[in-house]
Amino acid sequence: MSKSLAERIPFVKILIVLVIVFALSLGLCGMGFVLDWRGAKVPPAIGRLMGQAVGYELLGMILSAVGILVTVVAWIVAAVVGSFSKKVSQPQNIANDRDDTKLD
Repeated sequence: MSKSLAERIPFVKILIVLVIVFALSLGLCGMGFVLDWRGAKVPPAIGRLMGQAVGYELLGMILSAVGILVTVVAWIVAAVVGSFSKKVSQPQNIANDRDDTKLD
């Protein structure tokens, strides 16, 4: 029997990667904001690098947040659709294959 869509797609792994990217982007963006807000004296090279990275951090945050929402919605839809699929019951063999009533 084939697996359902919710079991075939690794939603948990995708979600973990997206949450890690979101957390890193949020941390880097927050660090840049705090350093800029406090007026920290950073070397010009680091300040230039942080200024260039702000766009990438923000882009990473937005894309990963959208990805998290899309993944969660897709996971829920796949679970709901999978729950409505036809279930085929398999016969269960409670005892072993051998017949204990026969005397050999």
